[in-house]
Amino acid sequence: FASTYVPTEPETQASSNQTIELKPADSYPQFLAQPLSKVQNPKQSMDGASMHKALLDLGEAVLVYLTAVMFGEYRQSWQLNEDMEAEFYRNAKRKPSFGVFLGFLRRLSKVEGDSILDHLFQKKTVFEAVSQFVLVFDQLTQMINQGADENFQPELAKGLANRTASKKGLLQFYDAFITMRNNYAHPEDKAKNPDRKWPLGEDYYQIINPYVTNALEELIANINVLTEYKPVLIEGIDKAQQQAQAIVQTGSDSVANQINLQSQMVEMLQVDSHYLLDHQGQIYTRLFYNEVPALEPSIAQKIISREKAKMLEPVLKKMIHEFLEDDAEIDQDEYFTLQLTAQSADIHNDDLTHIITKCRKELGLEESFEIIESHQTQVRGPIFNGWWINYFLLRQGIAELFSENKISDVRKGKSEEVCSSEFFHQLIWTEITAYVKELKEQFLDDEIQRWTLLPNKWQMGKLTGYFWAQLFPEETPLGRVFSTSIFIHNSGAIVRYIPHYDKLRTISSSFKNINLLIESSKICAKFLDDNKDQLMNYEILIDGWQLSLIPEHKKEYDYFLNEFYPDYPKKYIQEFRLPSYYEKVHDLAKSGQYLIYEITWVSALNPTDSVYSNARKMIDECQEIGFETAIPRNSKELPVVISSRPDEVVKSQQLALKLFSSITSKITDYAIEQGLSEKEALLVERQYIEAKGGLTKLVKNKIDEVIVDNEVGADGYDALLQFVYENDFKFNDFLELKKEFEGKGIVFHDGSFVNEVNENDIEWLDICLDKFVNQYQERFTGLTDDKEKRVKEFQNSLHYSLKMRTDDMTAYLGFRITYDRCIFAMLRIEGHWKNPGQLNAFMFWVSDKTGWTSVDKKGNYNLYLTGRKPFSIEKQIKWPGLLGSDENKEQLDIILLDLLHEWENAKTGINNLITR
Repeated sequence: FASTYVPTEPETQASSNQTIELKPADSYPQFLAQPLSKVQNPKQSMDGASMHKALLDLGEAVLVYLTAVMFGEYRQSWQLNEDMEAEFYRNAKRKPSFGVFLGFLRRLSKVEGDSILDHLFQKKTVFEAVSQFVLVFDQLTQMINQGADENFQPELAKGLANRTASKKGLLQFYDAFITMRNNYAHPEDKAKNPDRKWPLGEDYYQIINPYVTNALEELIANINVLTEYKPVLIEGIDKAQQQAQAIVQTGSDSVANQINLQSQMVEMLQVDSHYLLDHQGQIYTRLFYNEVPALEPSIAQKIISREKAKMLEPVLKKMIHEFLEDDAEIDQDEYFTLQLTAQSADIHNDDLTHIITKCRKELGLEESFEIIESHQTQVRGPIFNGWWINYFLLRQGIAELFSENKISDVRKGKSEEVCSSEFFHQLIWTEITAYVKELKEQFLDDEIQRWTLLPNKWQMGKLTGYFWAQLFPEETPLGRVFSTSIFIHNSGAIVRYIPHYDKLRTISSSFKNINLLIESSKICAKFLDDNKDQLMNYEILIDGWQLSLIPEHKKEYDYFLNEFYPDYPKKYIQEFRLPSYYEKVHDLAKSGQYLIYEITWVSALNPTDSVYSNARKMIDECQEIGFETAIPRNSKELPVVISSRPDEVVKSQQLALKLFSSITSKITDYAIEQGLSEKEALLVERQYIEAKGGLTKLVKNKIDEVIVDNEVGADGYDALLQFVYENDFKFNDFLELKKEFEGKGIVFHDGSFVNEVNENDIEWLDICLDKFVNQYQERFTGLTDDKEKRVKEFQNSLHYSLKMRTDDMTAYLGFRITYDRCIFAMLRIEGHWKNPGQLNAFMFWVSDKTGWTSVDKKGNYNLYLTGRKPFSIEKQIKWPGLLGSDENKEQLDIILLDLLHEWENAKTGINNLITR
């Protein structure tokens, strides 16, 4: 606490007859200067209501600013307070209101810690104008609650004549101020005897405005910190020079400033954040203006586990009361909805039963109950119109008869012309948007979290071919990183849990890991595990990726996996229907080895429904990859069936929204525990861009250090990778530097393979392969081999090998060679793009077998398999010898024989996996 401001007896100044003059608005922080200037220099035409609003804005700005200062002091140097941290968590998922900030100011005034604002909370600190305002407002409130609506002055004078203003301080001012503010914002039923609107008229404003003005001016004038400590916005940080580029934000102007930083501040400072400068122009503390600090990660898990169930219980009780309104019973669908909601706070079934029992008692119902079968109740809530699907089907049918442009081009001004195609298309968008908005308000929004609805536009030059709406939490650290989307189109209606892949990659890049993706997948798997019996009644698809494709013992992937992992839809990701998911990868998902990326809930489809069975056959036979595996394009009947079940669509979408919102809530809690946020990630990204030039020079110098005779040896390359990682240089940027050095003739012994060796080496390789073929001729089937093919394959694919074919797979058995003449015996198996069933089979083969991974033709590792071109897996075994050496040559035959045996097993094993 290096430079605490010590005021010069502010309590004496405030309570003496001396008047401390308010300084011009330009002397104060910009956050206050604008509302203050409206009060100090009002426009001539400003009426009482406008002045009252300006005073409310100024009072709120002062409170938020004081809280911002104390938030910074608390986070920087005060002892952790669990009650305070609990409040941070309670407000982490919503935009804090004025009342929330006032509550924080009260709490901060009681928490142990030194503050430059301590004098404001001492009992002897009183303000005369504040005391007078509190008295007048109280007297005026009494009069209004006794029926007065106008002509207040005579009665007010009589009432005040019999009262004396008691001494009031800052918090007492805001106790009265917030009531006055609420009366202005929500005047309905605020006045009593009789209940009526608060009388917001000129009589009211003429009485109260001068007292509010005097009180606020007195407060601001006596808080010297407002002018002596300067707020700044950090625009850049030069760590090497220990300097920060900042904008001083006082008055109406912003002035650039350079700040010399103390060493401990260099790492603590964040770009695009506000700070407070002390008298010496040094950073005093962070300024959390109009924001609440994040929950302290060291105690986050403890706070969340303690508080979330408390926060969620009122939400559950409200839902239970609504379910009991119709028939005093809770059916299976309603109970499943409650379960999904409760699981977001780890509320178990026994606890949920206890809450239901309490609600029944509150409503005067018998406490004991049973969950009844799902049944139709009175219509309430959102109504799905099956015509929406039929409309998209109709457009598709017309498009098949005419050029698509004739029905999709948007004609200017036609959207207002009744019966035009543009008019109907926009009408459909308006109706569906209203439906989704009602879904959001009924099944997502609650006291803890509100959600944002973001639909696509009905036209983008052409009429949009499908409706898509994103739903994501309004105020969370992760923003739109994880969202729920509702699609309505000519194939039906689906709800999908889906990450925003660009934003997810930004977070992964900034924090140098994929932990958020791994943990989000585990959370999905936990919900799928806890609700398996209920979810099996619905058509649900899981898209994901297996971590087993990461090659072992490769430092690039240990250090920089966040730059390699595949993201959808650029890369192929495995898709499973729910029964197959539970059978094949659920256990892997629970352990974090299979990563769930997306979950798709197909509305109004029951896998056991006889109407659905024929369409299911088409789905199973469908050879395309993507959503078409859920509802194939050649299924004409299925969308019609879905459109005829509007109640089932709403039911499916309600449950899907509850499942996906609960998953998102748990992911958000994890992000809060770990201190992850989209804002923080963007700041890190910006800092990297600013520092990239200096880092590039640093890495270049390191490369120069490890070059010996125009080469970077294997040990030097490993040291180089570690240096790049420890200095937060991106691997892809390092690869660009590496190319630059390779262009100058520098060879990096990074384990890459070559496609050129001398004639003697080719002869040595041919002898090895020919000898092996002659020795085990009877075990080779489908061999297509000669020296010319070997050399050509070596030049194109960087492996010198034998080629073997079956009807649907190709294998290469041979060698890969590195720059330093190391030899890797290899077995490479290629699949065929016309047989996408092999993709999953290859994935499972890699998962089950040791040493296999996905490698492209040139030996570069792939962390995905693609179904759009030939895909392959490979196993490599390093031979303990160098190219051309006869030492340990017999061991090379043993390795090749082992790999040949692997090929014999793979031919049968992979086909068995396809069948399974």
